[in-house]
Amino acid sequence: VGRMAHATIEGDRVTIRNVRNFEWHGTDRFVERWETRSYALSSLQRLDLIASYWAGPHIAHLLVSFGFVGGEQLVVSIEIRRRRDQTYSTMEGLFRNFELIYILGDERDLVRLRTTFRKERVHLFRLRTPPDAVRTLLNQNPNLFLMVRPMVAFMDRDTPRQVTPAQFVEWTVDD
Repeated sequence: VGRMAHATIEGDRVTIRNVRNFEWHGTDRFVERWETRSYALSSLQRLDLIASYWAGPHIAHLLVSFGFVGGEQLVVSIEIRRRRDQTYSTMEGLFRNFELIYILGDERDLVRLRTTFRKERVHLFRLRTPPDAVRTLLNQNPNLFLMVRPMVAFMDRDTPRQVTPAQFVEWTVDD
């Protein structure tokens, strides 16, 4: 299930439509909720990288989480979407044979699904990105896609590379 998120920035406020906040009862049982949320950019405190290992110790799904004052977390996840006539294949997914969609959601939704129901091993990396640098990124692109472009580099089969969390921060800040 996916909807395209849209964001608008007015002054210090970013308003995002179609933020996913599902209530999970199993890997395929959930109450679907899509919300409109508003955040003060000045309340942005941190940027985290989340790695969810779903196929052993070498294959992880990466998510980026924005932390705000008061504990709210907004997560960006790049996920595949299959057509109705396609069947899932890990190999085809690794070689980018599926359409990609950007999901913006509540951390309790996107991470809890992976830890509690899929039983994936999840690691959180607190990045040392200054809050002002993250605010600048949000102001440069209100649709939030700039922040997740570096994650696509992990899937770039023409120029494979290992990327450390420190390099990830450099890419998002300098890109």
